[in-house]
Amino acid sequence: MTLRELGEEYIICADELKKRKTALSDKLNGLEGIRFYEVSRDIKILRDMERDSRSTGQYLINYYENKTDRRIYHRQ
Repeated sequence: MTLRELGEEYIICADELKKRKTALSDKLNGLEGIRFYEVSRDIKILRDMERDSRSTGQYLINYYENKTDRRIYHRQ
């Protein structure tokens, strides 16, 4: 498996997480009390997981194109 293929898998995972987040958001309107809080927490977790998966996927897909001439470290 190449880095590009692995990155595409991460993007697919992010899309699935987004679908789950949307489904939970639709249920949120009819809830109240502690159940509303729990579902809101789950939505936030899914949102964070989606963001991280999408970011990692994009990084892996573009790994070889992201080379720069700058040094990451500084010499003294």
